[in-house]
Amino acid sequence: KAVDIFPQDSTSEWRMWNAEAEQISALEATEKRLNILKKTQIALVKARLYGGSLIIIGIKGDTDLSKPLDFNKVKQGGIEYLNVVSRYEISAGQLDWDIASPYYGTPSYYTYSTPNGTSVTIHPSRTVRFVGRELPSHQAVGYDGWGDSIIQRIDDSIKNAAIPQQQIATLLMESNVDVIKIPGLMANVSTKEYRDKIITRWQLAALAKSVNRAMIMDKEEEWDKLSPNFGGLRELCMMYLEIAAGASDVPATRFLAQSPGGLNATGDSDLENYYKSVGNIQKNDITPAMHILDECIIRDALGERPKEIYYTWRPLWTMSDTQKTQNFLIKTQGVVNLVNSGIYTPEELKPSVTNMLAEDGCLPGIEQEPETDEEIDENDDQVKAQFDGRKK
Repeated sequence: KAVDIFPQDSTSEWRMWNAEAEQISALEATEKRLNILKKTQIALVKARLYGGSLIIIGIKGDTDLSKPLDFNKVKQGGIEYLNVVSRYEISAGQLDWDIASPYYGTPSYYTYSTPNGTSVTIHPSRTVRFVGRELPSHQAVGYDGWGDSIIQRIDDSIKNAAIPQQQIATLLMESNVDVIKIPGLMANVSTKEYRDKIITRWQLAALAKSVNRAMIMDKEEEWDKLSPNFGGLRELCMMYLEIAAGASDVPATRFLAQSPGGLNATGDSDLENYYKSVGNIQKNDITPAMHILDECIIRDALGERPKEIYYTWRPLWTMSDTQKTQNFLIKTQGVVNLVNSGIYTPEELKPSVTNMLAEDGCLPGIEQEPETDEEIDENDDQVKAQFDGRKK
């Protein structure tokens, strides 16, 4: 869960393109055809688990992967494949320490070895590169351009969280312990004949107990039952699980799928802060990493690169109906103020407002062009027949 939750959350709502309606449809169709969302999620999972991953971009008609990618060669429908590999499925080449290079501190090339013994050299401009936990120094001994696995940080807390669970399971197995006092036991137990008699005697007693629900004992023997105290075990177990959630930087309400505890606790603030943190990672890490792929997607969908097209990540924090209504009123009032101030005309604001209301889900279907009434041709035979019918 510590590995999977962040990739799931960061891609759950995906992103929205800011463009004309037809362009948005084409861009979303390209993303669906190439399964961009799922492959991004898989790459993020591998990066967190192994410390790094790549999405390799294949362009039709451009088979020399060792050369830098030329965007001019990406035509409409030009992305041929997108393949995801972890750091252990591909070899990193010599690191680029040229301070003026856009690939500073990362491999200057990658090598993929096929099962049949051949190898392919891949230029970094043909990849989407995701890194796990960033290392504090690129000059560290043994640095190979990748990061650390998230497992490095949470290993101790996860193992410690398993200890109370194992102990509780052991206690459950011994929740009822029979204590039997036998006169002269220690004085006679040294002989094998006595030990065999004791074992046979209590095997028969256990059989009678299981069959007849009765304990058959000698008059001088004593029998008692001890039950362990389970009080506080749940709180102890939850404490270790919350420590594990904290180590993975995920709120316990999300990590453990539990209701928040405490007086008047809702967990909203924790989740809202967590989703803000995920949103920052989307903007500061995922977006730059996907820049090359996004440029290819736009050209694949539209056949060109309009400068005005961009995208934003959809908000992860879902507002309540009351909050949505208030947000709708605030935004529409802001639009009215812009029109009343004379800065923009209604016609100038209409495309942006329509896109905003559609993306917010306030007015579904508003982006569709309304059907216009066609001018009636009075000389049309069908029209005449309809009017004749009405007169009758």
